[in-house]
Amino acid sequence: MTWLGAVLGVAVAVVIVVAVFPNTGGNLSQKHSNVPVQRVQVEKEVPMTRQRRAAVDELFDRFVPAAIERKNPGGAYDLVAAQDHAGGTRADWRNGQLPVYAYDAKGTTFHGYIVEGSYAKEMDLELDLQPRSPHDGPVAYAVTLKQVGGRWLIDSIYPRTAYGPTEPVKGGKEPEPGQQPDASIPQAKTGVAWLLIAGLVLLILGAPAIFFLTQWWSGRRHRSRFAD
Repeated sequence: MTWLGAVLGVAVAVVIVVAVFPNTGGNLSQKHSNVPVQRVQVEKEVPMTRQRRAAVDELFDRFVPAAIERKNPGGAYDLVAAQDHAGGTRADWRNGQLPVYAYDAKGTTFHGYIVEGSYAKEMDLELDLQPRSPHDGPVAYAVTLKQVGGRWLIDSIYPRTAYGPTEPVKGGKEPEPGQQPDASIPQAKTGVAWLLIAGLVLLILGAPAIFFLTQWWSGRRHRSRFAD
């Protein structure tokens, strides 16, 4: 019975390991199709020349006060491609009904941007704006520009990240970096999983040793009985 128990223990451990771990042997069912393979063509980037940067500088210097600060939303209508009009008319923009996140930016020139992609007819940028009031925080806009008729226009713009105020809160305690209670939850789950895996490995490796020790002890008892 002791020998049978050891064999059953090994069998149960093998079944659990097979059920927990996925099949990595490569014996997976494959499906074939007669549809031609679609090749994805990556657009080639072009250098960010001085002329391009000057055009972006001029566009942002006009668009930020007019549209984002709402000083002349009607005038910003011509600085935007047709896609970003969002179906609105020039009268809608003039009345402040435009799909642009409003923000009171500091300064008169807005050249603090990061070029994320420069292509023949399109550019992807991140425009970073600082607040006029220290009680507000900086905002990073994701911007796509498109060249239409030789002019660079705003094709899409939306706030990507909003940061905290630049002026510290009086009497408040700033949170210490790294204090994220929820971050320990995945680690705890991972620790339990590794404990289970370690237990299974020990069970598989230890079962043969237990079996041989049991057989040795059983044989010794039989020998002692015959000796008596």
